[in-house]
Amino acid sequence: MMKCLFQFISFGLLLLHSPGMMGQNTLLYEISGNGLQSSSYLFGTYHLLGEKWPQSKPSVMRAFDSSAGVITETTTDSADVMQLMVLSCMKDKKINELISPTVADSLDMLLKQAFNMSLAQVSSFKPMVVVAMLTVEMAKDHNATMLKDFEGMPQDLWFEHEGKQRGKKTYALESLMEQGEILYQSASLEEQAVLLTEVVRKQDQLLREDQVLLTAYMHADFEALDSLLNASTVAYQNLDPLLKDRNEKWMEILPQKMQEQSHFIAVGAMHLIGKVGLIAQLRSAGYVVNPIEMEK
Repeated sequence: MMKCLFQFISFGLLLLHSPGMMGQNTLLYEISGNGLQSSSYLFGTYHLLGEKWPQSKPSVMRAFDSSAGVITETTTDSADVMQLMVLSCMKDKKINELISPTVADSLDMLLKQAFNMSLAQVSSFKPMVVVAMLTVEMAKDHNATMLKDFEGMPQDLWFEHEGKQRGKKTYALESLMEQGEILYQSASLEEQAVLLTEVVRKQDQLLREDQVLLTAYMHADFEALDSLLNASTVAYQNLDPLLKDRNEKWMEILPQKMQEQSHFIAVGAMHLIGKVGLIAQLRSAGYVVNPIEMEK
C-alpha cells in the first residue's frame, strides 16, 4: 500500500490536487442552487481533532446552527461493532507469517511501547487493524501539544451527538460494517502486510509528515498539503475504494437529502477535494458550491 493510505487511516484526511481549490484556505462550503429551497453546508473533518476545534470556529457553528439536519459518514451501532470484530480477524494466518522477522521484532517493541501488549496478542488480527492502532496512537502522541487545545469527542461523532441533542434529524452515509469492509477487505492480506511494514520501517518520516499535515489541515493550507503529497516517502497505489467509489455512492444520497431540508454535512476532508471530490461532483451536478471563510 502507501503513505497516502497511512494518512487516511490516521486522519480521514487526504487532500488531492485540484487547481480550482488551491489557495481558498477553508474547509467549509455552502451548497445552493439546482432547485434547493435552502442551503446546505459541507465541512471537512479531521478525526483526531476533538469537538473544541469546530466550536472555536464561529463560521462553522453558524452553518451547523442554521441546518435542520446533520449528515456524517457513519454512526456506531453495537451490533456492527461485534460484526466488525469478526471481520477484522484472520482465520488461517498470523501477522508474523506475513512480515519479516526483523519487522516483527520492531513491531513487537512498538506495540509494547504504545499499548503495553505484544505482537502475539494481536497476531490474529488483520494487518490493517494493527496499522490503524499504531498510526492513530502515534499521531496522538506525536502531536499531543497541538491536539491538547482541542480535546473532546471526535468532530464527526460530536456533530452527530449534538445534532440529536438539538432535535436535528441525523443521517449516516454508510454503516460501520461498510467502512470496515472497505478498510479490511479492499486490499489483500499481503498488501496490508506491506503497509504495516512501511509504517514500522518509516515511522519517523511518516510522523514528520503527519505533523505537517495536521498544521496544514488546521490552516486549510492546500498548497502545503499538495507539496507534501507530491513528495511522498512511500509509493502511491489505488485509493478508489476508499475515496472515489465512496464519493460516487454518497452523491446518490446527498441530492435527495438536501432537497428534503438543509443539512450540515461533516465528512473527512479527503472527500472534499480533487476531480472525484464532493465539491467537484456537486458542481458538476449543477449545484453552486461556494467557500465560506473560516476564522484563523
